[in-house]
Amino acid sequence: MKTGDLKNIENCVMVRTLKKNTILHFTKMTSKYVYLLNEGYIKIVTTNEEGKEVIKYLVKPGYLFGELSLLDSTEQTEDYAVAVEDCEIGLIDKEKLKICMRTDDEIRT
Repeated sequence: MKTGDLKNIENCVMVRTLKKNTILHFTKMTSKYVYLLNEGYIKIVTTNEEGKEVIKYLVKPGYLFGELSLLDSTEQTEDYAVAVEDCEIGLIDKEKLKICMRTDDEIRT
């Protein structure tokens, strides 16, 4: 992709809707995608030693989540995302996003 070619990323985004309480398991999904929340709220959670859900943070519309996959870490996280309400998310191919991050001034700033 060439500098200024942000539109290529937009063309690679798959939009999906999630119903309230839908769970996204990062261990299965983040190897390929980074997510952009368009509508609704998502909570990022983990499970403690007692098996209880611990909320790590809330994602608001317009924010990315699952971005740790961009680091190419081999460490697997037990975190997962839960739709707090009906949501619309964009799935962005992480390899294409990396290319844009390296070459597109509009993304780097």
